Amino acid sequence: MNRSIHIGVSLTLFLALVPGCHAPGGGVAGAPPSPRIALNDTEFAKQTFVALAKGDQSVANDIDWENFQVAGQDVGSKYSAFPDEPNRIGFRTAFVTSFSTSFHGSGGSETALTNWKSLSENPTQSVISVDTPRGTQLHLTISKKGGAQKLAGIQ
Repeated sequence: MNRSIHIGVSLTLFLALVPGCHAPGGGVAGAPPSPRIALNDTEFAKQTFVALAKGDQSVANDIDWENFQVAGQDVGSKYSAFPDEPNRIGFRTAFVTSFSTSFHGSGGSETALTNWKSLSENPTQSVISVDTPRGTQLHLTISKKGGAQKLAGIQ
């Protein structure tokens, strides 16, 4: 899968900016979302990012794939270029696995992220900030469409 290599390169760039998140996990990309308790945007961002860092494939249901931006890379356009659902499922699976593997390779831990807080919020999106171990901030964009929260960006 040529596109997964490009995503791996993008994630490497991302990891240079934000160290310290990892733990492998499991799940099934493309599986129906499991019911969960409604969360505020900050808790949703934290839960979703931690699941992504763990490689939990069920997190794919909580990502706004068509609009997803990671470290300045337009992952959404790469995702949307796939012509059918089987290829999109493969892309989602590869992305979640690659993201987790990259964090694992950095030797970090998602527990090293602190001070999760909302920077801005409106009816269509929120931006959540979290402090990294190196004293920088990571910004997570949460989109809200049809009452559903989705992770739309990691910058």
